[in-house]
Amino acid sequence: MNSWKQTAFTFAAFLLVTPASSQDRPSYEETVQYIVDRTSFRNPNSNLRYALEFPERCTIKYSNVYPDMVVAHTVAAKDLDPAEVEGRNGEFRDIFLITRENREMVQWANTDGRRRTAASMHIFVHIGAEGTRVGRAFENLIRLCGGQEELF
Repeated sequence: MNSWKQTAFTFAAFLLVTPASSQDRPSYEETVQYIVDRTSFRNPNSNLRYALEFPERCTIKYSNVYPDMVVAHTVAAKDLDPAEVEGRNGEFRDIFLITRENREMVQWANTDGRRRTAASMHIFVHIGAEGTRVGRAFENLIRLCGGQEELF
C-alpha cells in the first residue's frame, strides 16, 4: 500500500473509533432536563413559584410567579458567557448568569407591562440541589448553544 494511502486509511480508522468531544459531555436534552428539575419549584415559605423553561431551543426563560404578577427573564444562551456562570451553595442556592461583554441582552417583562433589559440573570436552585453542579450544567448548556468566553 502506498504511504499516503496507508496514512489516509489510518486517519480514517482513527476518526471512526475516537469519540467526538460533544459526546464526552451530556447532550442538550439531558442538560436541559437536569437544569429544569432543579430550578422549577414552589417556595415552601411563600406563594412564590419559580419556573424555568425553554420556549425555543437555546432560549432560557425564567419566571418568578407571584399570586398577582409574573416577572419573566428571557435570554438566548449563546449571548451568555460560560466562564461567568456562578453557582453557589449555602443558605441560598442560586445561579448567576452573565452575558458576554456585559451586554444588556436579558429581557425582563412583568405582567403589568413594565419591561427592561439587563446584563445578568439570577436563578434560584431547589433546596435539595447543589448550586455549583447546576452552575456546571448551565456552563455546558451555554457551550452547546454556541456561547463563548470573553477573550480576557
